[in-house]
Amino acid sequence: MRWCRKLFEELSKVGSFEQQSVCKHFLDQVDPTIRYCQYQISRKGGAAPDPAALLESIGGGGSDLLQSKLASLAAEAQAQKAAATSELRWAGEVYPVREEKIRIPLHVAQEAEAELEGAMEAEGAGAAAEVEPRVARYDRVVLAYGEARAAIKLVLALGQGGADSEQLRGELVALDRAVLGLALERTIQRNLFMAADGEARFARTLRRALAGGKGSSKEGTRERPAKAEDVVRLYDTLIANTLELNDLAAGVGGAAGEMLMDECAAKQAHYQAARCLYVAHSYLAADKLAEAAGLFDRTLKRCKQAASKYEDCAKPDPAAAADLDRLREAAAAWGAVAAAEQRAGELRDKAAAQKGLEGMSLEGEAEGKKRSREEAFLSEQLDAFESFVGSGKGNARICRVPPPLRTVPVRPIFLDTALNYIQAPDLSHRLPAKQAAPAGQGTFSRLFGGWGR
Repeated sequence: MRWCRKLFEELSKVGSFEQQSVCKHFLDQVDPTIRYCQYQISRKGGAAPDPAALLESIGGGGSDLLQSKLASLAAEAQAQKAAATSELRWAGEVYPVREEKIRIPLHVAQEAEAELEGAMEAEGAGAAAEVEPRVARYDRVVLAYGEARAAIKLVLALGQGGADSEQLRGELVALDRAVLGLALERTIQRNLFMAADGEARFARTLRRALAGGKGSSKEGTRERPAKAEDVVRLYDTLIANTLELNDLAAGVGGAAGEMLMDECAAKQAHYQAARCLYVAHSYLAADKLAEAAGLFDRTLKRCKQAASKYEDCAKPDPAAAADLDRLREAAAAWGAVAAAEQRAGELRDKAAAQKGLEGMSLEGEAEGKKRSREEAFLSEQLDAFESFVGSGKGNARICRVPPPLRTVPVRPIFLDTALNYIQAPDLSHRLPAKQAAPAGQGTFSRLFGGWGR
């Protein structure tokens, strides 16, 4: 039975979808038989081995022969499937695949695509969309396309012979561009899914903060809270991916390239609007209310620009339009919150300044009016025998800082011009007299008169 189970396990990994289903059906029928045999062995006093131990105990030449035959069968089935991958479609264009070395990794990538699509359909049918499994599927698809690109580069490096080598090289370059485009599209979908998850966690974090709750929970389980900066970084990555895809679309050319460039421009404006919203949230969390209000207003403008760019696209995108509406509503609501907080802060500052100005006076304390014990300072009552240290460590009242304002006399400004009317005495007679030079000695004789002495 153990050989039968091993055989069905390996066969369920190769062949067509229908053949794999048949092998899995027989595998499900083998498992109850193995459990019944173990039960009978245990009833008769024997030790029933563990199924995993049974699988590990398979060895010997027969096992090696079985493994080699199954491996050759899997390779043959994969080659047959890869032979059907004779073309690749991307951006409305069809790219032929002529090399066997390229067909196999492309077929693996298409299988990963089919697995991803099936999982997405199941999640849409009601299953919960877990983040890590979905991201792992996206990563497998992108990695498979990376292996296909590596195979294309290897074929290009080896070169092609014959009269039509330039044509084949052009086909390979175009195929490499198409594979890169598919990988970029899946990367954008992956990052967009992660951004949506980050937005949902950030919204739950905000609700808990507004409700006064502590910690993070989701349906009774612990959840890592999300910050606005985390979502901003995800949208930065999305903008970079979109720019790379736009540069790739410029090399496609034709109507397909123009359509792809229009879509990239609309997506870039869309992601910039979302990024602006969460940058505003980060400023709002840092109590920079004026900057936050300005960024929320800019988000509304960017949403309008993105909506106009989506209208220029050949194919409408209802999901993007709904997401822009959500961004617009969130920006309007949080912009009102930031403006209200900013106005409340201005009113508080104004009231505090008014209260401080009312307590200031250039006249000082009135005659006969004394400060209370809590308002007195040691420097103002040196003759009082009492303690000026409060109950707290920092409540000592030594002197007022800053000191109180007082009037001081200043010198008259008009006396500064008195020096303009004072005449200084003549002191030229105290200067040393200049000695006259001897007769017959000019400048030339003084310079060269010492020669020949």
